[in-house]
Amino acid sequence: MDKKVLIIGPTFFDKNESVQKAFMQLGWDAKVLGYLEDEPLYNRVLSKVGVDYFKSKKRTLFNEMIVKEYKEFKPEMVFILKGNILDRQTLDIMRGSKRVLWMMDSIFRVHETMKNIDLYDYRFMYEKKDAQRLSESDISAKFLPCALDEHDYYPIVDVEQDIDIVFVGSMYIEKSENREQLLDGIISRFPDRNIQLYGKYLHIKRPDRLVKYYLKNYRRYYKNVNVNTNDVNRLYARAKIAINMHHSQTEYSANQRFFELMGSKVFQIVDETEYIRNEFLQGENVVCFGNVEELLEKVEEYIDESGKRERISQNGYDEVLRSHTFKNRIEMVLSEIYGSGQL
Repeated sequence: MDKKVLIIGPTFFDKNESVQKAFMQLGWDAKVLGYLEDEPLYNRVLSKVGVDYFKSKKRTLFNEMIVKEYKEFKPEMVFILKGNILDRQTLDIMRGSKRVLWMMDSIFRVHETMKNIDLYDYRFMYEKKDAQRLSESDISAKFLPCALDEHDYYPIVDVEQDIDIVFVGSMYIEKSENREQLLDGIISRFPDRNIQLYGKYLHIKRPDRLVKYYLKNYRRYYKNVNVNTNDVNRLYARAKIAINMHHSQTEYSANQRFFELMGSKVFQIVDETEYIRNEFLQGENVVCFGNVEELLEKVEEYIDESGKRERISQNGYDEVLRSHTFKNRIEMVLSEIYGSGQL
């Protein structure tokens, strides 16, 4: 077997490179082809008025590049993250290799990938219930949760913990996602604490946020900016408590941030999912909450208890390095495809 893998995926927080490093650790020659999902502003505006030329042209050119690279590289495996930019013709051309899909969001939110699902030889789902749902339609799929890239997220020593509470993530504008309610609850309960909340907060569709941001001085807490990987890891090192919340799509899984926080060895309080409840130990290597009042109680309990925080975060760090790295996940993929004796 020629251990060559072509990795294709969106350039979203370097996940392509995390997968690449894992394959390389396992002795594979790994090459990455990444693409930007967000269109330039003029492209999105034109698309809204019915002019899809630029978007279609970009997609066509990228698929042509994939085919060219595929024919030159001749990989044993094509490992695809999300897959929303790939045309059926491109996937069909790559049928001489093992075509592997790994979703890091629910596949039922990505129509472009779902309509080509039959062309993949192996399918791995972020959400266990997605895999079960596909299997009910006679489409084989396995559950494969997210993972830690320990080269990007790791403990930073000798840093002052000057941030009491930190959150990094999307500030969804949909009120059905209760993320904002939980964060506002923390602000109301602990107004004098150093609370730093990162992610794009202001939005034209949410004028109420403008009122809170400028008139209620919420800009002290909501930073209204996104941060890159290096800055995020340093923010975690400065924090006593990191808050983590899942999108409503997550039922039996855990988001990427869950593993990154553990890898940074910051004390994490996370909303409980069935996967976290079954795979981790509440109060030993993770602390969970079920509603806003429980979240506030957990913050109150641990914010001034450095010894308790350090014990739990150390246990979580040990567990994630042992069992939940990208290398662990790719080993699971290879075992499923080739058998454990071929790793």
